[in-house]
Amino acid sequence: MIYKKNRRLTCAILCCLSLSFVACSPENSKEGADRENVATPELVQRAEALTTAVAVTPEFLSPQLIAQELTSLTPDAGMEQGVSDWKGNVKAETELVAAGDQALRLNGVHFFLKYSHKLIPISGGTYYKLSLQAAADNISISPTVSFTFYAADGSTRLGESSTLIDLRGTAPYREFSSPYQLAPEEAAFVGIGVAFPKGNRDAKLLLDEVHLYELSNLPVRLVSTYESISVYVSRASQVANEQAHVYYREAGSTQWYESFAPEFDAERGEYRSSIVGLNEGRDYEVQVVLEADGVKLDEAGATVSTWEDSPPIGQTITVASLYEGGQLLIESMHGEPDAWIKITGTGTADIDGGYDDEAALKIVNSSYLIFENIGIQGGRRHAVQVQMSDQIRIVDCEMSGWARKPNFTDGKFAYETEADMKRGMNRAINKDAGVYLDASSRVTVERCYMHDPRSGANNWGGYSHPAGPSAIYVRNIADTQTKLMKGNFVVRYNDLIGSDDLRWNDVIEGENNENARGSFYRDSDIYGNMLAFANDDSTEMDGGQMNTRFFGNRIENCFVGLSLTPCVVGPSYVYQNLIFDLGDDRNACFSMVKLGGGDTYSKGKSYFFNNTIIGKGNGLTGVGYGRDSNRAMFLAQSRNNIIQTTNSHPDYSRTISDPGANAWNSFDYDNLSTVGQASATVNYAAGQEPNGILDAAPTFINAEAGDFRLASDSSGIDDGIALLNFADQFRGSAPDQGAIEFGSSSLFPIRPIAVSADKYVVKLKGSADGASSPVEVVLSAGDLETSLEYEVRMNHTVDWLQVTPAKGSLSAHSTQSLSFSLQSGQLEAGEDNEATILVRFKNGFSVPITVRADVQ
Repeated sequence: MIYKKNRRLTCAILCCLSLSFVACSPENSKEGADRENVATPELVQRAEALTTAVAVTPEFLSPQLIAQELTSLTPDAGMEQGVSDWKGNVKAETELVAAGDQALRLNGVHFFLKYSHKLIPISGGTYYKLSLQAAADNISISPTVSFTFYAADGSTRLGESSTLIDLRGTAPYREFSSPYQLAPEEAAFVGIGVAFPKGNRDAKLLLDEVHLYELSNLPVRLVSTYESISVYVSRASQVANEQAHVYYREAGSTQWYESFAPEFDAERGEYRSSIVGLNEGRDYEVQVVLEADGVKLDEAGATVSTWEDSPPIGQTITVASLYEGGQLLIESMHGEPDAWIKITGTGTADIDGGYDDEAALKIVNSSYLIFENIGIQGGRRHAVQVQMSDQIRIVDCEMSGWARKPNFTDGKFAYETEADMKRGMNRAINKDAGVYLDASSRVTVERCYMHDPRSGANNWGGYSHPAGPSAIYVRNIADTQTKLMKGNFVVRYNDLIGSDDLRWNDVIEGENNENARGSFYRDSDIYGNMLAFANDDSTEMDGGQMNTRFFGNRIENCFVGLSLTPCVVGPSYVYQNLIFDLGDDRNACFSMVKLGGGDTYSKGKSYFFNNTIIGKGNGLTGVGYGRDSNRAMFLAQSRNNIIQTTNSHPDYSRTISDPGANAWNSFDYDNLSTVGQASATVNYAAGQEPNGILDAAPTFINAEAGDFRLASDSSGIDDGIALLNFADQFRGSAPDQGAIEFGSSSLFPIRPIAVSADKYVVKLKGSADGASSPVEVVLSAGDLETSLEYEVRMNHTVDWLQVTPAKGSLSAHSTQSLSFSLQSGQLEAGEDNEATILVRFKNGFSVPITVRADVQ
């Protein structure tokens, strides 16, 4: 897939009946993919003169969307006839209602309370879901709302849903909906229950439009982000040779497109998959067809809207009007879906959280807020903490100077206090973050620059797990309640830059690695980010990974390129990333992509498409997690990747290492090489890579300068295979291998800006006596309707580098030369320094350039 911002249709393999891996030839290709003009002047189309694979629309796909057929079984869902259907000390609410004239008011007290709706007759073997509007007033501990299946006697419980809501404080009405739940065959009733925990004196929960829906066709559920849709299809079991096909189209279009095939999860009774590369702020129709041996078994669909990049703003507030020093606390502030609240800063020193408060900016129990262009420094632990909030966007902000002070060390770990040091590594400085995502959902972190925490992380020396700050930390599980709303994050176009002196633990760290709700959990996109300088992983995707997507990122100077250890639920998709020059502060690298978990934890499936991965560790690697005897086992498939290992050590030279050799795993059409060997080193089952290239390493335009476009005579060009929705637009007869299709922009990470450079890696040489040879980098602009002002930015610890001119502007089709030179007076002979600097534009996008300095 050629990644493009705001393209009309990313998947141009038209509804093909066969596999997600599609063989292409000039005979089944057509020239010229759709290239819609983008709305923002700074954006650039990355695909020119593409070839698009086409197949025939299958006869069993209906031309019209077959929507979800839902019937509400709740007798008086809006409480318009009163509240007599509810048991407990319930009240009718006539002032705060979501619709109509009345709602249901449930009061909390200092002890535990339960409320319930009278039993509703149902049919066994049928799918149901609960949908409602809920509001909160002064709630300390969230109530739960769930539904339970009962046998014909009305008392035997046969199963219960998870809670729908997670509400604290005061909040306006919001819609909540459960996934579909299959009623057991012997079920005859459903009971809707509300549990109000103790400690909620004077609290109120308001419910309105409480619908128990019965579904009469195939259950399809969709969850969106800006450019992706997660697809969930409930299915109790499969019949022989059953397959699911997922089709999509923009509303108003008549042409269906097929996305990558979903996999069936028998344990959860569900097909899951993702649709990627969509337009922001558009309505989409998704249709699912189940078939076996070409015979249609079932068909249904649903509609969903992708997120808007610029939602409607109802109010704009300046930070200066709210801020009086120390922590800025935003609590129980709520916009509306059609009237967001935007809080704006100047971009420089807007908030200084100091050291007295845990976070400089703390956002609690809030929704539909945008924080934009805010300079944030300080905070004892975090620059920003987003807690128990929903629909929050942090855009074009800068964070620095957070985390606990490293006042004590035991030789391995850093501690804030001597008492912490005496208690050992569990009290070391750790889990402090530029942005701490705490039991929240639908949070966007975009175009932010995070750098220079107060302390850094130790390395793995002595087998001591690194501890220290991260740029972003994700924590979904705050207590024992199941929180369906958590997850659904987007982290895009950020510069998360550590340094030689202040390394991250992980650049992006996730909690509860072994849990289904661990790390990003579900329905999340991480893309277009610069991730640099970690003593452990660039990103811990470890955990649920249920429709999580990691793409278009650039990763350098990390001990591990990317961790998916383990993938508990899946699927996860890793595609079109650039990973190179890995190493911690010792220049040691473990593996470039880490997998594993054994039978206990490796239940989810991961897909790797069109990545370029080059470095001195193993490539796709089962490293082990948990206590199973096969703890290195993982479930993965790879296509169209370039993986090159540069280490001569036999334990670290494997391009793919799959010791578990699960029968589902499939590696093919990859370009694998081991420097210094005639054929790539691999460790996988016989029969893998039947169409791969293992004996002809690719050549790049200028790998030394960070330009990993394939040279015109390189292996890898047209050597890939077309993949529905992932690699379906390409030049030539087939997709290229690697992250960059031949003829595309050299800029990485992939960002929607019409600017590139002739070098993304600069090597400087100098001497301690002051002599230095400058190196020139040329920036080139494409189609820009307005000029772009830039400023060269670098971390505070980088006092040895000078870039001139440090400020300037680019106009359409212009160039700008930047001179890189050493401040040799800050260096000593024998030093080998490295840093990533940014050519950062006013809109928050940037061109990252890594600088390596050798001082004689």
